[in-house]
Amino acid sequence: MNVELDADEMVDRLMADDCADWSRAGARALVAWLLEIEGAGGTPQTFDLVGLRSDFSEYVNVFYLAADDDELSDVMSAAGLEWLRQNRTVIEVGDSARGHVRLIVHSW
Repeated sequence: MNVELDADEMVDRLMADDCADWSRAGARALVAWLLEIEGAGGTPQTFDLVGLRSDFSEYVNVFYLAADDDELSDVMSAAGLEWLRQNRTVIEVGDSARGHVRLIVHSW
């Protein structure tokens, strides 16, 4: 049985996931990205809470990401963030003009 969820319900489910640590802003950004992908493809997507938790991680900033990922240990600057944008799915959450940007990164 398939149940359609609206954006708020998806955010609520992400926030209620005890095995993940999404910020509310991060959950909203991830859901917005998912809905954008769905709209671009024209095919309904399945909301897979466990899959999202496994495939995406949210980081306070690029330094936390670099500390958590051996492949990205050299990513310590704006140049590293640009590399990420070119090589992975990166959803930026927050105000980049003020330097307050959290990152949601697709792991692979």
